[in-house]
Amino acid sequence: MRLAVFFVLVSNAAEPPRLGRSGLALTARDGSLVVAQVAADSNATRAGIASGDVIVSVGGQPAAVTAEFAQSLIRQPAGSEKSLDILRAGKTIPIRLRFAAPPSEHHPGITIEYGAVNAGGHLRRTLLTRPANGNYNRLIVWIAGSGCASQESLDGNNPKPSYSTP
Repeated sequence: MRLAVFFVLVSNAAEPPRLGRSGLALTARDGSLVVAQVAADSNATRAGIASGDVIVSVGGQPAAVTAEFAQSLIRQPAGSEKSLDILRAGKTIPIRLRFAAPPSEHHPGITIEYGAVNAGGHLRRTLLTRPANGNYNRLIVWIAGSGCASQESLDGNNPKPSYSTP
């Protein structure tokens, strides 16, 4: 028995903007927003941010110790920048943090096309992969948000950058 499954992606939706990567994981400690982890070779590392740094302000506004504020700081559009003031060893240090786009997926012999579908008023990113030689016997369509935890994450293992309270 042969089973054929076809996905028809029809959409006039523009591809949603990609989230930038900072390399930060944040936590709340003693009433402050603290850098819990900095990913190796990340923009946060290049900007000079270190684990244990306290975020005092973002864009001149005092840092709030809430999950919403932490997520708004971590989840920025690719290519954007934020001015931060951090506290380290009793000194306030100004930092300019850039949010770089994650690398595009690629593999020799495979064509990968980015797109989007509108699902209930929400754009869902799609990746269409197909053999570059034109043989369409095997086709994989992936819609972000369908369960793959590596999309737009800090280190590829988390569903999204983390924020926790002790």
